[in-house]
Order: sequence, then structure tokens, then C-alpha cells
Amino acid sequence: MNARDVIVIGSGPAGMSAARHAFDAGLDTVLIDRHEALPVKPQADIAFDGMLQRAGITVSPHIVEHRVKSVHIVPPDGDGMDINLPMIALRRDILDQEMTGPLRTAGGLRLGFWAEQIAPATTGVDVTVLTPEGERQIWRSHCVILATAAGSPLLAAAGIDPQAGLVQSAATIQVEMNCTDLPIENGTIYVGQQAAPGGWCLVMPRGHSRTILRVTARTGQHPIQPYLERLIRRPELRKGLFTGLVEHSATGYNAVAASSANLGQGPVLVAGAAAGQAGLALALAGGRLAAEGVIRAVRLGKPATAARRYARLYWLTYGRLQRERWRGLRILQRLNDSELNRLIALARRIDFSHFMNGGQLRTAPLLLDLFARDPASLAILLRAFRRKPPALILAESDGDSLPEHLHRRFGHQPGTPPYN
Repeated sequence: MNARDVIVIGSGPAGMSAARHAFDAGLDTVLIDRHEALPVKPQADIAFDGMLQRAGITVSPHIVEHRVKSVHIVPPDGDGMDINLPMIALRRDILDQEMTGPLRTAGGLRLGFWAEQIAPATTGVDVTVLTPEGERQIWRSHCVILATAAGSPLLAAAGIDPQAGLVQSAATIQVEMNCTDLPIENGTIYVGQQAAPGGWCLVMPRGHSRTILRVTARTGQHPIQPYLERLIRRPELRKGLFTGLVEHSATGYNAVAASSANLGQGPVLVAGAAAGQAGLALALAGGRLAAEGVIRAVRLGKPATAARRYARLYWLTYGRLQRERWRGLRILQRLNDSELNRLIALARRIDFSHFMNGGQLRTAPLLLDLFARDPASLAILLRAFRRKPPALILAESDGDSLPEHLHRRFGHQPGTPPYN
């Protein structure tokens, strides 16, 4: 029987990040995947630089294909604004090889191995593995990190409800297209009822010759395919896209983790899509934090506390960002086109650096700032926040990080709790 400190199942971004971090920390680590080879992904993936930094992830310069400096938000009236939202396009082929290289050299990368079953053992967790030769083996480890797809049967086998704590926030359709003269240093987001009711249309450069077009809308809203087709027909995009050359298309759901219930239990941890960690940056960060939970638990001789430690780390680092992501979709759903036009016209006068947190926009203090600048916008704010009064909005926000003029506007002295 093979005995390990940690077994990571799944070689996606979360799995690779978890395995590499655990290996670098000196744990006996094995990364297994049912595929016989790592997928070849020559294209670049976009990641929020701030999210990676929050998890302590440093990206080597040779992996960065290009940097996205800002995003242009286009409201229904077309009079948009730029937000300084730094992102990086990472070369996935180089990233994957760099992540798994040391593991491969040490014999810790096992491709073509199928994890069939997970069962608790007296001294850890037993994983039943089917080898490429068809032999079934039982591998024992102190902890297991599941970095599989959201629907993996291993989750239920480990006693984890894959839907617990997850909220399906939005449906997404995405195509990757060849492009010509679209700038690679800027992205564009279209909002409004004609773009995507309760969501947005995103145009994001993925490299010098490819562009992602993605439509995201609240689950249960209007079908999103027509909005993608309308997006492609926009004049500013038609000149830069060969609309007949679709390289890749995908549909799916974005899930937001609303609690720690889906992050694992005991010595079994969940990272990646099954944990609501959508997107490259969040998946890499989730894998690293899962490994950190395992490292601390194993070093203390308490592997059964690994999931609890991981959940605490994750929510301290990204819990607020998850809530803001969910809140932003709900706000876009509630506001009509004229209200969006008015808010964005006000927002053009705001320094958005005050309202950014790890690559995510903190919507509550932003809307409070808008209200302080234009009290007549109160009706829009009440509509966006389900008619909650400004005092309650303030109570739900991170008060100590609000600009001073907001504290004065609402009669609060900075640094004097509570906000209720």
C-alpha cells in the first residue's frame, strides 16, 4: 500500500497549484489524473493580478503573454468609462509545465490513473486507484485534495454534498475567436438590457491573435445565446473579428461559494470548480490555500482539521470577494438602462482605486459614494439594494476602508465601531 502525506486528484489549475505548493513545502505529494497526458493549451488565460497576489502567488515573467491595463465599461447609451483593473494573460502551456515539472521529476505526477473511490481509514484516507495497466491499488494518505469537476462522484463518496454552500449565480456562454486589430491591453464590458439582462457581455483579449467573447447572466433569466450573437455584430467588433473562425465554445454555470460547506470535511478538501472557485486566478489561489490547510494540519499531526483550517484561510482571503461577485450580478439584474446610464455617468468622476479589493469591485461603498455625490440617486440605490436604507447598506460594508467623506456624510467617526 502506497502511503503519502497528501493525494491531489485532478490536474486542473487548482490541482496543480495545490500539489506544487504541498510538494514545495516538503510533503510527500502525488498528483493523479485520469487523462494520460496534460491537455495542450497553447492559448493564454486571463487572471486578475490582485487575486493571485492575495494568495501569495508570484507569476514568473516568462509565463505572462501580455498585461491588460484597464477595462472599458459601456452602458446602454454608449458613453462609457475606463476602470483600472489590472489583469494578466498567462500562457497555460508554460504554466502547466512549470507547475508540474518538479512533481514529474520526483515521480509525483501520475497520469492515466483513475481515482475510483475514497474511504476514511483509521490513520487517514484510502483512495482506490485504477492504474493504466488495469490494476486496482489502494493508496493511503493523511489528506486528500479533490480538484475535480463539480459533478465528480468522488465528492459524494467522500461524504460531501457538491451543492452544499454553492449558489449557481449565472449562466455563461463563451466563444474564442481569431481577431485582427483589437487592442490587447484593454478589455470591454457591455451592460444593460440589450447587452445581457442581469449580467454583462465581456470582450477580453487572450493573446495577440485570439479574443474571448463571453456573455454572463443571472441563472433563470433570458436565454443568453441571442446576446452573444448581437455582441458579435457590434460595429467596433466586426472590424476586428473573423466571425466565421470560432476556435472554442463553451457553456456552463458560474457557482459562488456562499459558505464553507462545500470546501470539504475532515482530511478531505475540495478546490477548484466544485468549490465555487471559477476562473483561473481563483482556482490557482484555492489550490494553494487548500495545500496550506493540509500543510498546517499534517505538521501538527492533526490531519482531521485540514478542511477546517483551509475553510478559515479561504474565507479570510476571498470570502468578501465571493459576496461582492454575487451582489454585483444582482444589482445589474435590478437596474434598468436609464438607471445604469445615470450611475455610470456619476461614476466617471470617481477614483475607483478606493473601491477595488484584490481585483474585485466593492459595490456597497461605491454606491454609497454615488449617493453622497448625488442624493437624488437614492431611488436607484434603494432599487439596487432591495430598498435597504443607506444606514443598513453602510452596516453591511467594510466601514473602516470607506473614504473619509462617506464617514462624514453619514455621521460616523472613522475607527469607532459598530456599524449598526
